[in-house]
Amino acid sequence: MSDGSKARAVPGLLKQINEREVLETIRSGAPISRAEISRRAGISKPTVSLALESLRGAGLVREAERGPDGPGYGAVYFEPVAEAALVVGLDLGARFVRGAVCDLAGTIRARQDVELAVADAAEAVETIAQLQGSLLEAAALDPALVDRVVVGVPGVIGGDGTLRLIENVSGLEGRPFGRELEEALELPVALENDINLAALGEHFTRLGIDDVVREHAGLRSLAALDRVELVAQVHRHVRREDLDLVDLQAAEAIEDFFGELVAFLNEEL
Repeated sequence: MSDGSKARAVPGLLKQINEREVLETIRSGAPISRAEISRRAGISKPTVSLALESLRGAGLVREAERGPDGPGYGAVYFEPVAEAALVVGLDLGARFVRGAVCDLAGTIRARQDVELAVADAAEAVETIAQLQGSLLEAAALDPALVDRVVVGVPGVIGGDGTLRLIENVSGLEGRPFGRELEEALELPVALENDINLAALGEHFTRLGIDDVVREHAGLRSLAALDRVELVAQVHRHVRREDLDLVDLQAAEAIEDFFGELVAFLNEEL
């Protein structure tokens, strides 16, 4: 890439950063005026106006009918369009597939649970596809608004999308489950460990708390021997640029400790 190409890319990147900052400011403060967006985001009013024009054109922001204290006279207020896109969230367990459709505000538009007839990989793919269709029908929203599907699974997701250490659904071990789901659903699919997603959910609902550690204990039978499986996951989506050196060292120490703990339990139990 030439130096000229790099220079031309900078304004586009700054534009995206400004639009994201304006959108997040509107989400956290709606209904909110143009002047207040500028003040809170620390961006000039002309730049805010350009970002608002782009966001409104993309259908992500709209004018609010009322201001924060009632009908506005003169001032124009803005709010996010929660239904501009949808996310389907699914949780695959040994007996059930649980699913929900959420909008951009995190509001659940539909939620359903379906029992697995047989706890195997083929049945899981078929059940997930049926559940997605049922959820979108119940939500009464355009299926084209779905941006992606997030699926929580037990076990470890490898870098190539294969599943490991997953025993509650037959046939999933070493299987490229994410690719199969993308083909069945015809949508981008993100696989994530179910406990990681639970930690992210706790983080989302507990505003003002930056870091969440979640411990999950479950009971299962393996080779006729009951054992306790302890899975400890550290919320790893920490904005590390916001940490000072001491905080960063502490976070890394916690990650190392839980990594060693899980390795020990997998070896000894």
